[in-house]
Amino acid sequence: MNSVHTLLYINNYQKSGELPVPGTVENARQRIIESAKQLLIENKDGDFTIRDVARRCGIALGTVYNYYDSKAELIVIIVAQMWDACFDEMRKITSTDFYECIRQVYDILKSYVESFSKNFMYRLASLSSVDKQLSQSYNNRYFTICKGLLTTMIEQHAERFDKQLLVLMSMDGLAGFILTHLLNIAMKGADYDQFDYVLHKLLA
Repeated sequence: MNSVHTLLYINNYQKSGELPVPGTVENARQRIIESAKQLLIENKDGDFTIRDVARRCGIALGTVYNYYDSKAELIVIIVAQMWDACFDEMRKITSTDFYECIRQVYDILKSYVESFSKNFMYRLASLSSVDKQLSQSYNNRYFTICKGLLTTMIEQHAERFDKQLLVLMSMDGLAGFILTHLLNIAMKGADYDQFDYVLHKLLA
């Protein structure tokens, strides 16, 4: 189980103070999540219910509610899994060229943003204010994790950069700057090459 999903998994059981027995529970939870994900993608113009999820995964309705309180909670967890997959791809980047690393990070983020916007953005927009707050709290965690991965990349190539810039911005600050711009470019479909040019000039 990946980092973001693990947080959600544990938080679900903080209410009762117990963690479920490993093994069969996780299998059931994943079946529920996969069925909900399929229904989200299939029902772009319609809607679905927890009952539909239960029917799709072959698990009793009451059992599904034992694991998840609402459809909104399922959506948030599905998005968390997508972020985990995104982070896993970033961790596989091995290029020795820093700028190529950043371009690969951008390509991964762009692919995620396109998939997310196509299949899930409109669902999150329909969440209640409380559920949106939950979603936003996890978005902040995703940003922190992604910024940490970029900070590691910067640390590995720091000797090539303008030392004064790193003093002024810090590696963490530079990572946040890069990530913010990568996300903006990915969401707006802007020209990455322009940012790549600016980044070269900034770090030279």
